[in-house]
Amino acid sequence: MVRRKNKGQKNHTRIYIIEAAVVFALVIGLTVYAMIRSAGSVVNEKKAVEIGGETFSVADVNYFYYSFFDSYCEENEEYLPYMFDRSKSLKTQEYEEGRSWFSYFLDETVDSMANVMGAVKAAREDGFTLSEKGEANIRDYLDGIRSVAEKNGSDGDSYVADIYGADMSLERYRELMEYSWLAKEYSEHKEQSYTYSDEDIEKYYQEHSSHYIYADYERLYFKACDQDEEPTEEQKAGAEERARAALARIEKGETLKAVLEEYPDAVYYAAEDAYYSEGYSYGDWLFVEERNEGDSAVIDDGKGCYVMVFHSRSRREYATVNVRDILFAVDTSDLDTSAADYSTKRDQRYEESCKRAEEIFEEWTTGGATEELFASLADEYSSAAGREGGLCEKLVKDTLDSSVEQWCFDEARKPGDCEVVYGEDGFHLLYFVRADRPAWMQEVENDLRAEDMQSWSDGLAGTMNVKRYEKALDRAAGSLS
Repeated sequence: MVRRKNKGQKNHTRIYIIEAAVVFALVIGLTVYAMIRSAGSVVNEKKAVEIGGETFSVADVNYFYYSFFDSYCEENEEYLPYMFDRSKSLKTQEYEEGRSWFSYFLDETVDSMANVMGAVKAAREDGFTLSEKGEANIRDYLDGIRSVAEKNGSDGDSYVADIYGADMSLERYRELMEYSWLAKEYSEHKEQSYTYSDEDIEKYYQEHSSHYIYADYERLYFKACDQDEEPTEEQKAGAEERARAALARIEKGETLKAVLEEYPDAVYYAAEDAYYSEGYSYGDWLFVEERNEGDSAVIDDGKGCYVMVFHSRSRREYATVNVRDILFAVDTSDLDTSAADYSTKRDQRYEESCKRAEEIFEEWTTGGATEELFASLADEYSSAAGREGGLCEKLVKDTLDSSVEQWCFDEARKPGDCEVVYGEDGFHLLYFVRADRPAWMQEVENDLRAEDMQSWSDGLAGTMNVKRYEKALDRAAGSLS
């Protein structure tokens, strides 16, 4: 399912490096990836960093560096133009005072490597081994490298050496993939091993209740000056005077929208599910326990004044949902968006996805239309990985593709409902299992699990002795540096 991040989610960092470089290369094509990720001058530094007694070369570091870099760029795609110029050396661009973007990515890479190897060590001590599916994924990817290399008159060893450095071979590449994949799978296993009772959830909620309360309010903002200016005392007084006049009318019974008509330069905003943030000047006012329906106030934020009207405050009591999902993914990354036939080709792929979803729906219907059959079809046909039988449990709103979310949370939905639904990532065949616990409880459990995983992640590197060889590390990242 396409998921959108909501405020209740927390990130646990550096638990492992997902195969970002692998995924990215598969999406854009291995040949293109080789062109934009190059070791540059021949790199054959055999000792760049030692972690837990194992030595990693510059080429090995490049493998992890590119993974972290690609993941970072994907996660921050919207803001990258304001962060650094990808066409220039990262060593020449400042991340913070006295530190370059190259240094930042390199430090994060080494930390990530320590966490990967820490997770690998923990997995081995726990007797946890790579799954058959993980092994198959690695074999398939390596076969892809060999195939592309042969078509270009080369071989797999030369292909990976050109990208990562002279020390990289296909066999070493396989070992690094196994480390990453094992760390990924063991981390997921560890994450699911944490369990929480209703008492645990209630206790955490009471200690952090402001994080799970949502406010319904309106506000009208009178700015004293432009955002990039510092207001004069006269400007501040003018903004406050207008805000006080607006507040007086509200206290006499007028609505904020009615008041807005006389102040066209003021900015109006209404929210039904605002959550607490220390970054807003009116946050404490909204979420103080004694706040009552209809309360109003003027709040100065230094650049102007807010006129606030409070309506209500509540936690998310709606039920989460459990569904099974068979995704027929649509990939358009290889299409030229500037081509005249782009829309036609894109639409054709979505039509094929829809047709396939409808065919499997028919197979499910004629086969008995049971949940057990749906689960087996999901294992056989779904493009989405990591969900046995396509099962997605305790889903909350604001985390899914809009069309999928609308279907899942339809008030008329009942167990056994099944339908083909459009999604941005392709068509989904959805099966509704049942409604589950209240959303606020799931939000709390998600945060509890994220904190436990963060603690576990932070402890991984501490179990590994790390020794850096700076001169060698300075040659990492190839063309990016």
